[in-house]
Amino acid sequence: MQLRQKLRSGCVIPAHPLALNSNRRLDERRQKALTRYYLAAGAGGIAVGVHTTQFAIRDPKVGLLEPVLTIASEESRSHDVVRVAGVCGKRKQATAEAELATRLGYDVALLSLADLRDASWVGTPRETLTRTLLERAYQTANMPPPAMRVMTFSVQLRAHLLTTGDFLTTMPKSMLKLNPECRGLQELPITLPSPSFPVVLVTLKGRTLTPPAELFLDGLREHVRELGL
Repeated sequence: MQLRQKLRSGCVIPAHPLALNSNRRLDERRQKALTRYYLAAGAGGIAVGVHTTQFAIRDPKVGLLEPVLTIASEESRSHDVVRVAGVCGKRKQATAEAELATRLGYDVALLSLADLRDASWVGTPRETLTRTLLERAYQTANMPPPAMRVMTFSVQLRAHLLTTGDFLTTMPKSMLKLNPECRGLQELPITLPSPSFPVVLVTLKGRTLTPPAELFLDGLREHVRELGL
């Protein structure tokens, strides 16, 4: 089953606690046992580093984020489950944690929108689709939406600000993939509300498409499938 289908069908994904010994050090044997317990109980996934009590494991002085993520990943490797890694902090930290999770085989990164609210945002004016989706995501989380430092419709200006400064923006995935100015940009592991807008090709009733038109449409459909749009 595809990851998206599995999540939409519903499954239990418990948040892993942290197993410490009497010296408040990571107890690897019991940490492994926690993962095996959830898997044996039929959990559909595991979520590691997402509990509020585990923010401290990211502290360089503690250094437990990678060991804890590694243990859960290795113990669940032979199981068909969803692996969720917690990600937090500003863009540099969040990107590093997301890359670590990807390297260790995690499927999803759970990122708190609160960590990004005070970032430098560049976006389109209000009542545009991408701005509305961003605001709706914050409203769903009972948080005020971020303020825009720069508002523009220009893709070139947004790409320039993102590549030369510490900015964030929202844009359609097709724009990120197809626009040459966006090639140096990186998608953050955040799922925003994604409404479906059906697109149809229209012609007059009873009209037969010409062979070149049919060929063009077949190529267009194949291209869209390859892009995963």
